[in-house]
Amino acid sequence: MSAAFIYAFIPNLNFLSSLAIAACLTPTDPILAAAIIGGKYADKHVPAHLRHLLAAESASNDGAAYPFLYFALYLTLELTYLVQTRSCLASYGDRSLDMVFATS
Repeated sequence: MSAAFIYAFIPNLNFLSSLAIAACLTPTDPILAAAIIGGKYADKHVPAHLRHLLAAESASNDGAAYPFLYFALYLTLELTYLVQTRSCLASYGDRSLDMVFATS
């Protein structure tokens, strides 16, 4: 959802870039969680099982962002490689394959 919002409102940004940005920005709740689960007030007024539950939820949010970030980065790099390869093949034609096999 965040990636679609970023993609819709930032012009000239492709969806993979918006997915990478969303994966970085979405799980940013450690400050809120730290305020709730830590400190003297939390120790006195928030039950221990709720503090542990909030800490686990915060960690799972951070962990859930990693696959989306790595997936977006992988596809970005793979598409860049494919575009460069296609450009090289278009520039050199049949000679590009001869150059690849001659250098190996």
